Amino acid sequence: MNLMLEYPEYHNFFIRVKEDASYDVGQDVRLVGCGEYPESSVLAGQYRETDLDYFRTLAEAEAQYPELEVILGGCAVRATVPDVPWDGFDPADCGEVWSEEDY
Repeated sequence: MNLMLEYPEYHNFFIRVKEDASYDVGQDVRLVGCGEYPESSVLAGQYRETDLDYFRTLAEAEAQYPELEVILGGCAVRATVPDVPWDGFDPADCGEVWSEEDY
């Protein structure tokens, strides 16, 4: 399977194994796609990782994707919402307006 064709929005893929993997929930081993948030996102341009598939065991994942690197642990880079809106931001595009009276 060509992952780049199936998931063109991602530029890199790997298998992630949760550090304290118990293999009993079925989400300890994951196929992860790496890319950037699209321009339509408040996180536009920042690094993102998306879980694309889940496996019960590492052997199952490696059998399906033998060419991928295996990484132990969590995401090293976290996206953050900027403190200042981007150029061209219009609150009317957000769908809701919040005010002090909402609480």
